[in-house]
Amino acid sequence: MNCRECQKNLSDYRDDRLDETQRNSVDAHRRECAACDKSYRLVRRSMEIMAAEGPAQPPTGLAERAARAAFTAGQAAPTRSFFDRWIPVAWPSAALAAAAAVVLMLTSPAGAPAASSANVDSISIVMDDAEADDFEGDILGVEEDDEE
Repeated sequence: MNCRECQKNLSDYRDDRLDETQRNSVDAHRRECAACDKSYRLVRRSMEIMAAEGPAQPPTGLAERAARAAFTAGQAAPTRSFFDRWIPVAWPSAALAAAAAVVLMLTSPAGAPAASSANVDSISIVMDDAEADDFEGDILGVEEDDEE
């Protein structure tokens, strides 16, 4: 047995909770190692002093303070989820982006091409005049305007 194993077993040795083999190993090590024997005597003496003091008395009002702490801990606010924490931060950004998109759509000229190109021809859709007022007329064709 080495010193570390002996030190771990000293309290159980003192309380007679070791089997016979372990107890004999601790005895043999204590006979050979003065440091572990001194540690055992300190453990034994401290336990004797604590036993002489008798049972500890709890501080006055401990039960009431513990009950009050348990009651107030039960009323604590629950932990907020990921969405509860980030939705208040994210929605103003989303609203701002949507408002910017609407402003861009309203301020851009109607019928402006999405991308500029040097070789884009103008195109006109020709509809049947009889039904043009209802926007349900037949498409008669597509005409290209060649103005260059």
